[in-house]
Amino acid sequence: MKQKRKKTLLLAIKICISLSLFYFVFKKINVDNVLDLVASSNPGYLLLATACFVLSQITSSFRLNYLFNYSTFQLSETSNLKLYLLGMFYNFFVPGGVGGDAYKVYLLNTNFKWPTKKVLKIVFIDRLIGLIAIATILYTIIVIWPGLLGNVLKKYNIVFLLAFPALIVLGQQLIAKIFQISSKSYYTALIYSVGIQSLQIASVLCIIKSLGITTSIYYVYIFVFLLSSVFSVISFAGIGIREYLFFEMSVQFSLNKSTAVTIGTLFTIITAIIAIFGIYYHFKKPVLTLKTIKD
Repeated sequence: MKQKRKKTLLLAIKICISLSLFYFVFKKINVDNVLDLVASSNPGYLLLATACFVLSQITSSFRLNYLFNYSTFQLSETSNLKLYLLGMFYNFFVPGGVGGDAYKVYLLNTNFKWPTKKVLKIVFIDRLIGLIAIATILYTIIVIWPGLLGNVLKKYNIVFLLAFPALIVLGQQLIAKIFQISSKSYYTALIYSVGIQSLQIASVLCIIKSLGITTSIYYVYIFVFLLSSVFSVISFAGIGIREYLFFEMSVQFSLNKSTAVTIGTLFTIITAIIAIFGIYYHFKKPVLTLKTIKD
């Protein structure tokens, strides 16, 4: 009961953060401008943005199943995709219910009697390696465009350039020791993760194109988008935090505020549209199967 109260409280805090940030942002800009921008966006580029997002989610499901298979849990790719879509629906549309990851673990335990702790550990590793991939891309952007953070890194630039790669390797050693995962599996999952983020970056760039934005600082939008992916853990489904960070970026770089916020809003809309398809497996529980030789 105490654990349930903690989860409810944490969820309430996340929803409050999302609503507060959402209110703050749309108090500062003209909502009609955002709606006009969404309505006038190029549908072709939006379809392409949606396709890139869908591919990123399919790749993400492959990464998770790769880790399952490595841990001797031979779930079929079809079953894994069904579970992934169901998890997306729960994460985005069921704030008062069980989280998407927790529900997936429950179904796997129910269907195959897989140990809950071991499956949770794999899901955690999956998320952790995803965060490491985001950090790696953020690091690369800062190295290529050091002016992005102004004078913040000027004094410690050499230390930063040398420290991060070392931390990646040390992180791998630490994860290997704690979670008993081989270097090959770790780096394979990391490559999957970089691919996932690259597809999501492509999705954001398509959204930018759909709004007719012409700029030489696309990397700023990408940087902020990746930051919002990291900080989305403190809000509900990333709502609010994404719009807030895009708003702050527009202030710092003297960009159009409404346009910047619209980028984050359109990405949230695309996520919601894809996640809603998971409702099918909410009402019709997915039939889960294990891998066969054919798979």
